[in-house]
Formats: sequence, C-alpha cells, structure tokens
Amino acid sequence: MAAGAAERAAEEGQRGASLVDSAADLRDKALSLLAQAEKAGDLKVALIGVREAARCLELMAKLTGEIDDSARLNIVVAPVLVELQTVILGALAGFPAARAAVIAALAHVTGGPLTIEHMPAGP
Repeated sequence: MAAGAAERAAEEGQRGASLVDSAADLRDKALSLLAQAEKAGDLKVALIGVREAARCLELMAKLTGEIDDSARLNIVVAPVLVELQTVILGALAGFPAARAAVIAALAHVTGGPLTIEHMPAGP
C-alpha cells in the first residue's frame, strides 16, 4: 500500500516537473522571440515578448509555489466567532484562572492574541 502511494507521489512530482519544464521552455521561446524583435527594431513585438515572458515567469512561480494566490479566509474575525469568544470569556469572568487558560488556548489556536482580551476580568 505504501509503495503505491510512493509511486503516485513520484508520478505527481514528475508531472509537476514536466509542467515547470514546459513553462521554462515557453519562457525561453518568448525570450528568444523578444531578442529577435529587439534586433529587428520592432518595439511593438518586443513589448509583446516582454509581456509573454513575464506571464511564463509568473506561471513558473505559481507551479513551484513561489507565488501562492489561493484564496484565504480568516475565520478568526468572523462575527459569530468573535461573539462566541465574547460570551465564553464573559461567562468565565468570575473564574480568572480558567479565563486566562481559555485565552491562552484560543491565542494558540488562532496564532496570536485575541482581539477581545481587553474585556474586564471581573463582573
């Protein structure tokens, strides 16, 4: 079973490398045509070559993970979660040690301090 997974991973890696290689070939072709257009003094075609070479570089960066343009959703600031945090910390106002432990745990999960830590500790 592990051998099959390793085989699939190797195939995916080869496909990824193949895509990067193809993008590199396109970039090289675009740069070659750009050089020819510059030699001929055809600035319009040279500018098109620059644009296409840039697109190839961007594609290569995306394929290699140097550019990550995936969508991200920060659920930590979602209103319902902020309200939930407020309710929980409010309910723990009479229990400072428990409240501090919950704040620390939530900060660990969210990767940083809570936005509502400024709530008063007491009633």
